[in-house]
Amino acid sequence: MKRQQGAELPEFAVVGAVFFMILFFVLELGRVVFAWETLVEATRRGARIAAVCPFNHGAIEELTVSGDPDGDGYTLYGLSTADVSVAYLNEAGGAVGDPVANPTDVFFVRVRITGYRHQFIVPLLAGFIDAPTFETVLPTESLGAVPTPEGEATIDSQCYGATI
Repeated sequence: MKRQQGAELPEFAVVGAVFFMILFFVLELGRVVFAWETLVEATRRGARIAAVCPFNHGAIEELTVSGDPDGDGYTLYGLSTADVSVAYLNEAGGAVGDPVANPTDVFFVRVRITGYRHQFIVPLLAGFIDAPTFETVLPTESLGAVPTPEGEATIDSQCYGATI
């Protein structure tokens, strides 16, 4: 009996190390899936805002990233407005060169997030993983135009609480 005292310690060390490695891997995988879903939602929100706000409104990128016109909303760590691009597309899906000069050519808006890098927090997985490009395309709506009683449209400078 004396010879087997402490035999559980090396067994626990091996089994415990494997268990914790699997546990941390599952936690990191959950964080990656959460980040990817957050990026999908951010592009959807950005495309919706771009479809109803005036062309190239300064708040589109900010609202895509934070969901708040003041920039106080939730955002992923490392995600910035520099990662967001907005394009106005024609009926065939090609980019419209100057949407302000050719508003009738614009049928769709596309919001892309590129260049986001997800940072791992588990020491064994220390580093980054590059996210793929996320994009959402929606048909345009008002693009900031507000009809007047005279039948003409004016461009509203407000966009979800942010002013041009």
